[in-house]
Amino acid sequence: MTSLAFFTIAAYRALSHSLGDVVAPVIVGGAYFVLSLITLLVVQFKRR
Repeated sequence: MTSLAFFTIAAYRALSHSLGDVVAPVIVGGAYFVLSLITLLVVQFKRR
């Protein structure tokens, strides 16, 4: 879990420097949203 936090901070800083302060949180938040949807989908398929 700690490595995920460090990866997120590093990714946010890299995106912030290259794309700006507005776009970076949208991209990181979107990535977390997509990962959570994939995780929920996998859990649902394992329960069946």
